[in-house]
Amino acid sequence: MLGDNFAKKLESIPLSNDTVELMIQLKMYSISLLGKLRDNSEELLFCKPIELKATALALFAILNDYIIEGNIDWKNCVGICTDGARSMSGRFESIQALVKQKSALCIWTHCMSHRETSKETSPGLNIVLTTVATVVNYIKMRPLKTRIFSALCKDMGAVHLALLFYCEARWLSRGKCLQRVFELKHEIAVFLADMFRDGLFLMKLSYLVDIFE
Repeated sequence: MLGDNFAKKLESIPLSNDTVELMIQLKMYSISLLGKLRDNSEELLFCKPIELKATALALFAILNDYIIEGNIDWKNCVGICTDGARSMSGRFESIQALVKQKSALCIWTHCMSHRETSKETSPGLNIVLTTVATVVNYIKMRPLKTRIFSALCKDMGAVHLALLFYCEARWLSRGKCLQRVFELKHEIAVFLADMFRDGLFLMKLSYLVDIFE
């Protein structure tokens, strides 16, 4: 904004000894950190589809079968990181509890990556998320409304006949819930006439579908 000449004058101003020392320390820290990051390596153990319900017992059975097939000692498992869902982090009959039965010293930590990713979501998008959760709960938590909505979807020839529950702790669950709401937006618009005829609301909803997909 002030021009190249002013920028050159700023560059010609000598820095204090403290500032120079701080810049050197920061560069040294950055080089040290990069060296440590280069030495780290991650390997994917396996990836398998979940054909049954994603219960703790079903998920642990898949994991345990692979551990046995690979002749891996459960005692080598020193840590497990999952989200905060009950099937993952509960004290009883969860992935955490079942793994600790095999490896008593295993430490569980709560994965916060999905929350950190969504933390910066703008207030406008958060309003849409909250509204979607309210709409889904309004329909799903009332058996009569659920049956009426299902009959409405059937009469309108919709691909799906029901909404999916919204779970705050599960990133994938939220993504699927948002996608289902967006796919049934016309049916929901008939069921809840005002909200789902708002063009700006629907635009934000489609944007959230892309974020959580």
